[in-house]
Amino acid sequence: MVYNPNDKFLYIFGGKRDKDVLDDFIVICTTTYKAKEISNKDITRPKAIFFHKSVINQKKNEIIIYSGSAIAKEKSKLYNKNQKDIWIYNVVRNTWRKVE
Repeated sequence: MVYNPNDKFLYIFGGKRDKDVLDDFIVICTTTYKAKEISNKDITRPKAIFFHKSVINQKKNEIIIYSGSAIAKEKSKLYNKNQKDIWIYNVVRNTWRKVE
């Protein structure tokens, strides 16, 4: 979760609810308290993750998401799998890119 003082929005990506790991991307306007989902699931973006870190680069209007955990399945057993990916979301363009 990060706050962008440029647009006064709070951005929330992923998380965990009970046993489900989420890839929802929610934005909340902090002046009206209205929330909406950013619907860009048809493009390349981060997998469902939780326990990740997020920061914002105000000058570039970019949100950086790093690491986190995902649920993996091996031989019918579920376990947490640490992720080391870095993703950048451009707030103005509504685009994701993975840092290689």
